[in-house]
Amino acid sequence: MGTSTVQSDRLLTAREDQLNRFDAKPGKLNLSLKDINGGTNLDSATVNDITNSALPVEVSHTCTQSDLSFQIEAGKAYLIALAFSQTTNPYATVAELCEGGQRIDIIDMNNLYTGYVVYA
Repeated sequence: MGTSTVQSDRLLTAREDQLNRFDAKPGKLNLSLKDINGGTNLDSATVNDITNSALPVEVSHTCTQSDLSFQIEAGKAYLIALAFSQTTNPYATVAELCEGGQRIDIIDMNNLYTGYVVYA
C-alpha cells in the first residue's frame, strides 16, 4: 500500500507571527483577486527587489485589474505594494487576494493599500 503526496504549486509560505511576511520558493508568482461581495479591482502594483535595502530595484511585473505576476529569484527579498479600488459600495465590498487558489489576505475598506515582504 503506497502513500501519495500532493504537490503544491504555491510559492508562498506565511511567516508565523509576522504580518504580511512570506518565505517563497523561486518561480513565477501569480497573485489573483477573487471578488466576494461587490467589485474590487487591483488598481496598481509596485514590486521592488529590496535585497539591498539601501538601493531598491524595480522588478518587471505584469498587473491587470485582477492579477499580478513576477519572477521570484532565489536569495532575493521583494517588497510588493498594492493599491485596490472598489467599484461599488465601498463599505460592503470584500475580495480575497489569493495565490494558487488559497487566500493570503482579505481586501476590504480597511485594507485598500497594502504591502507584502517576500523572502526567497
